[in-house]
Amino acid sequence: MSFGAEPEDAEMQLFISHSSKDREWVGPVCKRIEASGFRAYLAEYDLAGLGHELSSKIQDAIKASVAVVVVLTENAAGSPIVREEIGFALGQDKLVITLVTPTVAQNPAALGMLNGREYIPFDIDEPQEGLVKLTDWVNIFARQKQQELHQAQLAVQRSQMQAMNQTIAQLQQQNDIAMLLLVFAGALAVAVLVAKSS
Repeated sequence: MSFGAEPEDAEMQLFISHSSKDREWVGPVCKRIEASGFRAYLAEYDLAGLGHELSSKIQDAIKASVAVVVVLTENAAGSPIVREEIGFALGQDKLVITLVTPTVAQNPAALGMLNGREYIPFDIDEPQEGLVKLTDWVNIFARQKQQELHQAQLAVQRSQMQAMNQTIAQLQQQNDIAMLLLVFAGALAVAVLVAKSS
């Protein structure tokens, strides 16, 4: 698993918001995410942030991520850090995908600011269905991001082609001018020779 928030990986990084008490459920989530080509960011394993304020490290990682995946169990619903991560992500207009346990789903207060948003049901006792739905979403999201990247690359290539075509047109124009000057110089030389010979 990858755990840092390096800029070159930001395009394909998903921030994983969870309670540290739920590590056993976060592992399979991270594996599914990484199998789809994304990088799973877990703050507790980001050693680059040691000695720095936790909230700024988390905020930087959320900013560097394309979306946030929340594993919302009873532990996570009661965690001030998880609530801070969700609030910051929503404030940054990040897409927030939530895996919600049945107990939390039945308690609107536990859903907090995610109340009323769609989520993926995630039964810890039988996690397979939730993991499959997460995998489906991640694969669709990965294809969307790859298409966006491809479109951006095509736009850059089109721009480069336009610049190259403009350069070629300018060179052609300069070549045409040079040819006219050569013809003029040749005609002038012939006129001078004719004038001298008469």
